Amino acid sequence: MLRRGATGSSLARRGEASPSVWNPWEMMNDMQRRMDEMLGRSFGFVPATRWPSFESADPAVDVYETDDKVIAFAALPGYAPDNIRVEATTDSLSIQGERAALFEDEKATVHHACGLAGAGQFSVSYSLPVEIDAERVKASLTNGILRVELPKAEHARPKGVKVEIGTN
Repeated sequence: MLRRGATGSSLARRGEASPSVWNPWEMMNDMQRRMDEMLGRSFGFVPATRWPSFESADPAVDVYETDDKVIAFAALPGYAPDNIRVEATTDSLSIQGERAALFEDEKATVHHACGLAGAGQFSVSYSLPVEIDAERVKASLTNGILRVELPKAEHARPKGVKVEIGTN
C-alpha cells in the first residue's frame, strides 16, 4: 500500500492499516514448500513435489481500457491457437483452453515441479467495463501471450462536444 505524506512516498508495513487478502492456496503452497524442506533434510528426497500443485489453473490475465477499446492479455505458455477458444458478447469475455502434458516420463526423477509441464485446462470469464462491438473482436497468440482486442461499441466511446464560450 502506497502512502503519500509530507516526506514523499513510503510503503506501509503488513498489519499497519494495510488490508491483506487471505489466500488459502498460498498457505497450502507454503506448507508444501516447508514439508519439502523438512523431508529433504531428514530423508534426502522430496516426496511432496509429486503432490498435485495447489495453484489455480486459471491463467494470469490483464485487462486495460483505452478510449476506443478494451485489451486483454492472458499468459498461456504451451497452448496452441487451435486449443484456445475466445468468445465475446457485448459485455463479457470468455477464454477457454486445453493442452496435453509438455513432458511425461514415469521413470524421470522429479527434482522440482510446480505443474508447468503438466496437462492443462482452464475456463475463465470476465465482465467488461463497457459495452463492446463483439463482431469486431480480434485475438492473437505470440510467445505464449494471448492478446484480445475488443473495440468499444460506438455509443460507449467518449465523444467530445465543443462548447461555445459566451460573454456576460
